[in-house]
Amino acid sequence: MNIDYTKYSTADFAADPYFIKWLKNPDEKAIAFWEAWIISNPEKFETVSAAKTLIEGWVINPEVSANDAMAEVWSKIQDQIAEEEKPEGLIIKLISKPNFFKYAASFVGLLCCIGLYVMLFQRTENTVIVTHEGETKSVRLPDGSTVVLNSNSSIEWSGAWKPQQAREVTLTGEGYFSVTHQQNHQKFIVNT
Repeated sequence: MNIDYTKYSTADFAADPYFIKWLKNPDEKAIAFWEAWIISNPEKFETVSAAKTLIEGWVINPEVSANDAMAEVWSKIQDQIAEEEKPEGLIIKLISKPNFFKYAASFVGLLCCIGLYVMLFQRTENTVIVTHEGETKSVRLPDGSTVVLNSNSSIEWSGAWKPQQAREVTLTGEGYFSVTHQQNHQKFIVNT
């Protein structure tokens, strides 16, 4: 065939007599040609399928003129194209509320900033010292006080003691304390 079918639209295929013959009254030559053409032009598969669906739905009515039939086919094609171009309802609703995205992005940004601040500036790391069976350990605390931990014991305190707050430690097991006096009379609390 000398026709360049690669430029055909759905309507062009539906109006092509050789294409219609392949679908309505195929012979071996038409079958071989169209199967080979579809394989070698996969980008046109959807266009050919749409035209094939249109033609297979046709009922030949001798009372209908060729122009009326063509107008009907063209109308079906336009309806199908219009149906494919309709956007989803949900997308329309989301696009019609652009301020929602602005507020949501602002809120997420604010949460990230708060989280970063807490992670960097409000962080208090606890220090834990543990002794095992038959082990004793002498530990110097941040304020200069010392504690001797007996076997199977542990002591824990927060990383930084502020001058206006009590110095607080948590002891599990046995420990002997030598507490240094602070000039601001800061309390020393041992939780057990």
